[in-house]
Amino acid sequence: MRILHCISGLSADSGGPARSVPALADAVARIGTEVQLAYVSAAQDVELNGNMASPLPCQPSWPRTLGASRELRRRLIGGERFDIYHAHGLWEFASSYTAQAARRNNAPFLLTPRGMLEPWALSRSRWQKRALGWLYQNRDLHHADCLHAITTCEVESFRAYGLKNPIAVVPNGVDLASCANLDALRGRAADLYPMTRDRSIALFLSRLHPKKGLLHLMEAWANVHPEHPNWILLVTGPDDLGHQAEVERKVARLGISSSVLFTGPMYGEDKIAALAAAKCFVLPSFSEGFSMAVLEALAWRLPVLITPGCNFPEVVTADAGVMIEPNARGTAEGLRRLMRLSESERVAMGKRGRQLVEERYTWHRVGAQMIDVYEWLLNGGKRPECVVL
Repeated sequence: MRILHCISGLSADSGGPARSVPALADAVARIGTEVQLAYVSAAQDVELNGNMASPLPCQPSWPRTLGASRELRRRLIGGERFDIYHAHGLWEFASSYTAQAARRNNAPFLLTPRGMLEPWALSRSRWQKRALGWLYQNRDLHHADCLHAITTCEVESFRAYGLKNPIAVVPNGVDLASCANLDALRGRAADLYPMTRDRSIALFLSRLHPKKGLLHLMEAWANVHPEHPNWILLVTGPDDLGHQAEVERKVARLGISSSVLFTGPMYGEDKIAALAAAKCFVLPSFSEGFSMAVLEALAWRLPVLITPGCNFPEVVTADAGVMIEPNARGTAEGLRRLMRLSESERVAMGKRGRQLVEERYTWHRVGAQMIDVYEWLLNGGKRPECVVL
């Protein structure tokens, strides 16, 4: 098989899909399939060193906010033929180019919305999305040979949108090899940020975006921190939509500046050092597709605080963290539960999270599931267990 994966961009600051899509393409390629990864290039794309999928960066065109690229369109629609066309993300032109190329070549088309049909996500920029839906997106969604859901919760969102396509439920994965040598990196966070030295770290690691729940996280932290004065909240990630300034103003009004540290985005060993040094991970988000940050925190043996919007109920089933409502009261209750854990209880919870990842969320397992879907679309036969009709 020859597989084309396409995404509007791989900017390092754009969130989880910039990491999960190349990782999925790589996982499929490593099993022995020829894969090309097409995307609209940006100034700071993620590193693809060692990725087995052949990269195809394309120059952007106007309007950049919609992922337009004349080069990408020309290469996909007028270029070589692939057996499977797999697009990631909605409301941008890259998915439309991929759908057009699949139709032109009479090849199966898969579409992965990546959380963009969740109710909270649909409520944002509603009129723009309705216009784009009328223009091309609804046609591509309804005519896709298969939709790809990252979580079982997404299946409900697809059906609520009126989509009747087959749906492959295949999660994101994580690279467990990157979790080695944690002890060696644990002290690096204190070297980078002396304010964290000899303090227990609660880690927020994600884009600083309004949907992530940072405002009610700060209210909860102001309520809980006096009970645990040795703790510090490390807020790590790129600013999105200028939201960081709003959160910092909230921190100043609440008088918690001495226990909240904004680091900006962290990559590579610096990010691993933050995960290694943390005692717990917090993401009180309103809406997620399937958070790579939560998955990585579990792989690094961190107890996690999440919400129903994170679409990861297995965390509670496995007793690997706590689930709270996305508001200040629920977040405060969840923080108290994690911060009151003894060291042995925290380690045990972290081990359960790691075991969950090892059993279900390695990239090799995910890649094998996706190849089963591709082969079914091409050749028919028995429907893979991960596909629901």
